[in-house]
Amino acid sequence: MMITIINYMKTLKISLVIIAIAAVAGYFLWKWVVIPPPPPPPPSVANEWEKKIRDKIDSLNQHSAAKFCPAFYTEIKNNIPEFEEAGKIDNKTATDLAKNLDYAYFDKFIAQAFHVFRGSEWQPSDRSFIDTETEKLQKSKFLDPVSNVNKKLIEILDILQTYNKVDSFIQSVDSYVKRGAFSLEKSKAYLFSIQQYKSDGLGQYVNNCTSLHDALKDLPEKLYTKHLNYVKQSINANRNAYRNTSFSGVNWAQKTNDYKNKIYFPVIAIINELETEKNIYNVSTINSDLSALKDIWEKELADATEYFKN
Repeated sequence: MMITIINYMKTLKISLVIIAIAAVAGYFLWKWVVIPPPPPPPPSVANEWEKKIRDKIDSLNQHSAAKFCPAFYTEIKNNIPEFEEAGKIDNKTATDLAKNLDYAYFDKFIAQAFHVFRGSEWQPSDRSFIDTETEKLQKSKFLDPVSNVNKKLIEILDILQTYNKVDSFIQSVDSYVKRGAFSLEKSKAYLFSIQQYKSDGLGQYVNNCTSLHDALKDLPEKLYTKHLNYVKQSINANRNAYRNTSFSGVNWAQKTNDYKNKIYFPVIAIINELETEKNIYNVSTINSDLSALKDIWEKELADATEYFKN
């Protein structure tokens, strides 16, 4: 009887242990198998208005480097606050879009500007636009002053400054040639600067501009023509002076000598000055021009002498 009770108790304990193990196993099975964990939340999707702006920015990125696109940039820039004010996008999204737009346009504009600089013809309208647009973009609140983008914008302005310096010099010479009084020292200073531009070059990009090179190339001949015209004017101003001016002397020889001192020698000195400086101009016709001027003035002396003899 006693043995039967003991065996019964053992069986009961074993049964309880099995039930406990089954309960624990069932809990974990319920926890991890029967009810799976919830799926992660789906990724956020931009609303249609944000997508429209981003699509336009992508389109701006694809725009040709051969044609400026400020109107398209302005259109997108205006869309952003319009969508924000209409409640279609929030302020954070609007700020993010505006920053993305500016940096997309920075890159595109820089590519477009250097496309012009790599060309041989720089149209005035292109140069003017690049200048004003660069200064405008430098005022963007998103532009980092120490960024590579800003360094490129500064380089663009430096290139234009070099161009404007050379162009201003060319205009200064042209103005002197057309309206200024002749000055040998001034002409020589201009010729020295021209030679410096030729020897030092105009910089990597300005050097591509053929119109500047052509204009610089023409300046020495223009300066020579001014000098030549000054000599011709000096001759013409004194033609027939022997008829219209009184010269001292009791005979033709004395009058001729007085004429030489007052008229002939000052003019021949002007002719000789051109001959002395002829190499600074490097013009092919200068020797024949000098020969013709001397012939004219020598004939004037012969006419004066003959006039005094009679």
